[in-house]
Amino acid sequence: MRSVDLVKVTMERLKMYVMENPFSEESEEIHFFKVVKPQFTSKLIYYMKLYRLESNRPVGDSRLLKKFLKSELRELQETFIRHRTFYQYYRSGATYLDSKYFLRTGQDIHLMPDPQYLVLDRTFHTTHDYLVSELQANEKLSQLLTADLEKLQGKVQAPAGKPVSGKNALTWTESKAALYELIYAVFSVGAINNGNTEIKEIANFFAEGLNVDVGNIYRAAQELRIRKISRTKFLNKMIKRVEDRWDETDENPRF
Repeated sequence: MRSVDLVKVTMERLKMYVMENPFSEESEEIHFFKVVKPQFTSKLIYYMKLYRLESNRPVGDSRLLKKFLKSELRELQETFIRHRTFYQYYRSGATYLDSKYFLRTGQDIHLMPDPQYLVLDRTFHTTHDYLVSELQANEKLSQLLTADLEKLQGKVQAPAGKPVSGKNALTWTESKAALYELIYAVFSVGAINNGNTEIKEIANFFAEGLNVDVGNIYRAAQELRIRKISRTKFLNKMIKRVEDRWDETDENPRF
């Protein structure tokens, strides 16, 4: 597997660089283990899991293939459920526990996500950088498997703004950014299934119900977080419009 070999070589070089160039402050170390390193480790995990998946994928029988894909998706979903608290922390953009999760010194054994993390090389690992990488790899695999399953089931996503014949005629006509704000708001307050639903599932619900291609909701959420203008521009607009409508109704009651 050439892809895996390339990532391994890159990881070795990255480790050597870190050993030879110590971080000058904690914020640099946190950024490295929270953002930089997972970009590489997640690829290593992804390619290795993809190789195993493709090696075991049934050939020919669509019924067996559907069963296989659903089983693999459930297995990936179990990882998100098992680490739900940390996953929500990470995806929300929170930082208040970063010093516990992404610094090599003072690691708290009670915060270890799994016993296996105890044996990792602490000079190049924190308690949670590998978990971030695994979750990122699982997200990518989930998207791949979901797309394969939808093809088998004959589900075709309509282009944005164009309703699908025989489906709900409701169509999202605001901007994609506005939709992302709404989806992230619903996810953040735990409005569906008492908060036990992943943001990808919520995004798929909106996509099917409103005939719109949501795309990569995780990347979209990240872009919203770092957006220079208001991160809740559409939500603020909604609140104002609702308040204005109520004020208008108060002034001109119909009942």
